[in-house]
Amino acid sequence: MASPPAPTPEQLGWLSVEPPRDDQDLPVAWTLADVRINEVKWAQPILHDHLTLERVQFTAAQWDRPVFRDCLLREVSFARTTFSHARFEGVVFQDCSFEGSTFEACVLDNCRFESCNLRFTTMLRTQTLRCVFTSLDVTVLDLRECDLSDSKFVTSKLHGPRVTRTTASTLELEGGELRGADLTACELNTLRITNVAVEGLRVIDCALEAGELYGGRIAEFSMSGTTAKRLIVSGCSELPGLRLLDCRIDELRLEACLNIPSPLIADSVLGGLITDNVVLYDAAFERVEAGDHSLLNDTTLTGALFNAGRWARLQLTGASLKDYVAVNNTHFQLLAFEQVQIDDAAQLRLAGDTYGDGSMTWGDLRGA
Repeated sequence: MASPPAPTPEQLGWLSVEPPRDDQDLPVAWTLADVRINEVKWAQPILHDHLTLERVQFTAAQWDRPVFRDCLLREVSFARTTFSHARFEGVVFQDCSFEGSTFEACVLDNCRFESCNLRFTTMLRTQTLRCVFTSLDVTVLDLRECDLSDSKFVTSKLHGPRVTRTTASTLELEGGELRGADLTACELNTLRITNVAVEGLRVIDCALEAGELYGGRIAEFSMSGTTAKRLIVSGCSELPGLRLLDCRIDELRLEACLNIPSPLIADSVLGGLITDNVVLYDAAFERVEAGDHSLLNDTTLTGALFNAGRWARLQLTGASLKDYVAVNNTHFQLLAFEQVQIDDAAQLRLAGDTYGDGSMTWGDLRGA
């Protein structure tokens, strides 16, 4: 297939100097289509208003301080292209490719990305505000010191995104896939993930007001060195590989998750742990400092280990204990049971556990 021709000098001039204007000196909406542009550098702060680009191939181009306003870019390829201090306002990107491209100190405001390809794309100190990314195809997207406020990813394939020192008021992911993702040293008011197939999400040294994960299968989700006022995981069909390490969480809530194998919470401070209609397999709570708002409601513990740590109050209501409960050098200021069922074959392995005055003990489950 023959490659498209180069643009005419007049067309290239409109991109390089100033778009065409009418008799009233107003910019004229114009279209550039089916051309290729290689290794061109634009260094002027040009305003492109209502520009349409269709099937244009940019390779190793450089844009410095351009402004695109209310433009349509359809099937445009930006291979190894650099955008510096560029501003995109109300721009629609359809079936575009940004493979190997870089956005540095740019602003994308109220833009839409539809079925675009961001392979090995980098964004540095870039703001994506009120943007919607639909059916995005991402491989190793690197976001550093960006602002993603009120942006949303819908039914997208996000493989290997790296998000570092990034902020957002609300960041939403809805549907699609998320694989091998790292969020490091980020500050997010709300991180909301809904019906996303998650295969590997690490949240490292972040600060969250709220983390919310709803529906879908969430595998290999871990948080370390992170603070959150609220972390809620609800309605997940499976939640294998849950790890919370060295975290401070005011409220951890697990709801309607009937398959949580081998969760680990260690070296963490919890204001409260609340579970409702949850099944935990081989759960481990190691060196946990928990406040007085912990309630396991309609929860099945098929194996649980409490190793060291202190619990101000832990209440089990309508819970079921199966297989074993192992307690090693853990202090319960108040432990309470209500309508708890314990299997005849369940084992209690108790060593060095202590209780506050008036507290029940794990042995009370068998009438001891």
